[in-house]
Amino acid sequence: MLCLALLGLALLLLVLDMQGVLGPAKGLAQAALQPVEQRMTQTRRGVGEWWNSLLHLGSQRARITDLEQQLAQAQARVLQLEAAEATNLALGQQLGILQTYGWTTVQATV
Repeated sequence: MLCLALLGLALLLLVLDMQGVLGPAKGLAQAALQPVEQRMTQTRRGVGEWWNSLLHLGSQRARITDLEQQLAQAQARVLQLEAAEATNLALGQQLGILQTYGWTTVQATV
């Protein structure tokens, strides 16, 4: 019985809405419910993000570890390249001296 009453009410509201009778009331209801709707949406998103982070915590930790290893490898490579650059610069200077003056240079720390 209750189901039929709700169905009848829904049909009545649909007909009234199609005729435009509910226009002002519909706008007022939407304006009144908008803050509640926004709050519920924000809460749902926050809970969803929190739950998602819990579900993927292990894979996130593994990803962080992998990225830290990649960073360490990249930093070691940068140090190697900087050392090679310094060696290349010194050899270039020695070659320039050799070609310009014909002198042979030796490495010395002063």
